[in-house]
Amino acid sequence: MPIKGYAGKIAYIDLEHQKVTEKPLDDEFAKEFLGGRGFVAKLLWEELPPKTDPLSPSNIFIVSTGILTGHMVPSANRTIFGSKSPYTGGYVDSMMGGFFSPQLKFAGYDMLVFKNRAIQPIYILVNEGEISIEDATKLWGKGAIDTEKILKKKYSEKHQIVSIGPAAENGVKYACITHADGRNAGREGIGTVMGNKKIKAIVTRGTKRPEVHNRDELIELSKQANKEIKSDSFFDAFHKYGTTNVVEFCHNFGLLPNKNFQYGSYDDWEKISGQTQRKETLVKDGTCWGCVIGCWMTVNIEKYGGIESHFTEYETTALIGSNLELKDVQDLQYANYLCNNLGIDTVSTGSVIGFAIECYERKIITSKDTDGLKLKFGDEKLIFDLINKIANKDGFGALLAEGTVPLAKRWGKSSIDYVIQVKNNDATGYDSRMTPAMALSFMTADVGAHHNRSWAIMDDVKMGREEIKGKPEVVIELQHKRPLLDQLGVCRFPWVETSLDFDYYAKFYTAITGIETTTKELLKKSEKIWNLTRCFWFREVPGFGRDWDLPPKRWTEPMDKGPTKGQTLKMKDYQKLLDKYYELRGWDSNGKPTREKLKELKLDFIIDKLEI
Repeated sequence: MPIKGYAGKIAYIDLEHQKVTEKPLDDEFAKEFLGGRGFVAKLLWEELPPKTDPLSPSNIFIVSTGILTGHMVPSANRTIFGSKSPYTGGYVDSMMGGFFSPQLKFAGYDMLVFKNRAIQPIYILVNEGEISIEDATKLWGKGAIDTEKILKKKYSEKHQIVSIGPAAENGVKYACITHADGRNAGREGIGTVMGNKKIKAIVTRGTKRPEVHNRDELIELSKQANKEIKSDSFFDAFHKYGTTNVVEFCHNFGLLPNKNFQYGSYDDWEKISGQTQRKETLVKDGTCWGCVIGCWMTVNIEKYGGIESHFTEYETTALIGSNLELKDVQDLQYANYLCNNLGIDTVSTGSVIGFAIECYERKIITSKDTDGLKLKFGDEKLIFDLINKIANKDGFGALLAEGTVPLAKRWGKSSIDYVIQVKNNDATGYDSRMTPAMALSFMTADVGAHHNRSWAIMDDVKMGREEIKGKPEVVIELQHKRPLLDQLGVCRFPWVETSLDFDYYAKFYTAITGIETTTKELLKKSEKIWNLTRCFWFREVPGFGRDWDLPPKRWTEPMDKGPTKGQTLKMKDYQKLLDKYYELRGWDSNGKPTREKLKELKLDFIIDKLEI
């Protein structure tokens, strides 16, 4: 009997030979790695040949649930996708909310592992314990949202679907995976891998819920947790505005990117805020599976034909809105809709376009390089045009489709100084030249400059924005807590936004599995995965080490206006942060986990392969 709470099966799908092999979920594997990104990291280390080209058939594409997924746990709905990234060259896992992952587990599977490449476009049907490979030739070329609508019409509204758009089919390096009109696994080109394998969509439906150890205890815990969530003082605001509730805060504190992060505030922020979205365009509120917060909104983009779409989250508001100087919320929403249907990450799209415009303004490139286009901030028609060109790899768009770092290498001169990235991944929407903990979070995140591993801005505010002491400790704690939730398969918002006691998650785990555990023990398993993914970078990327953890040059240069005018950390400050961070992590001065640390975490199998 498998551990209670899991479906108990992994499906290996050989796309080239159209063969499905089912394997039982190993109990020890499940206990040690929990699920989600834990499963992804271990399988990539074990089964991906070292130095694999991310766009070769040998790369592996993984879809994983978590142990808490699909159970009576607040917001237990996360789907985790993993692979080797075609955008960064290193480790990637990317998650989404919605409804897909619970249905996959109810269909009988904890994980899908895709190998090789299909000969022609296909989609996968996972239905009530059976898997089939279906022809997707007629779907190829269609938008991700359009594809989902077609497949729901063919099967049912109860079937849950993840799909890719033309961007992934065409090999755009930062293509995403889309679900439910705009819930995306967006970063580091995870959709590019899915498209490279010619998987247009995955359709799932199941009704068999896994057995739990103590149903009565689980019900009581869930009631208590949901009561705490709904009684939190921030509940109402987050329900109404979701992640966009921080737009004003980021503007006031000099964090909101503007003109490719040249500045950290935007005078027209109110025009694109969540409050404006809700007041002017709201159709209805919605939610993900098992969530009482309901931070989802459907909006009507009347200016562009009355399209009903997912509202614009903070990161898109920041990178495509304030960063590119859009001033009309419906222009922003339409750009977001285009990216979702075409299947490209809004963060990297905004970063690439912003970088190109700045290079144009600095005369690093000219209209001869842009197919005659005159690039400027605030031009919504230009932005729509570039989004379409990127997704279709049309002319100048084919260059932009490669990403910021390849563009800087191509354009040369001083252009690399204007790329806002770490580990080849474009930074999400927080200027960090005066937030040491947040900067360190970006610098050391195991997928590059992404906030989802550690959002430490409030700690910077509480402890002092110029203060360095104590910040590495804060970042490490967050880097264990937040990614743990991606192992468990739950959304972080109940804990992060409505202050749910973190100890609930250990109690939920025990009630579901029957295995006694503590928060401390679960966090140790999260630390284990953090070190495993770090070692993956050392294995896969030649020359990887400390230099890959340094911030973009722009974060050492003060702004000449805004809330943090004239202020910035120096490179020596960032180096001090790294020194202490490495020391606390048990890594050497180049950021490599030591033999002692790997033994402590029961990662002995790594030692010989990395010659530690």
